[in-house]
Amino acid sequence: MHLGLNSEANSINLFLKVNASVATCLQIAMRLISVFVHITENSLASKQNHLKSERGFHLRQRGQSG
Repeated sequence: MHLGLNSEANSINLFLKVNASVATCLQIAMRLISVFVHITENSLASKQNHLKSERGFHLRQRGQSG
């Protein structure tokens, strides 16, 4: 009887450890995804700003020549 409870406790313990590992992996994955999203947003914003400034430059050039 005691042996049965002990093995049950061990399996529950293992299950909790596995769940903790999975949770840690998920947290790491979510952090990596949020960092990737942040980098992508910054990249898109800088491209957008670059395009805006380039467009403004061309419009100014056109205004000076005309």
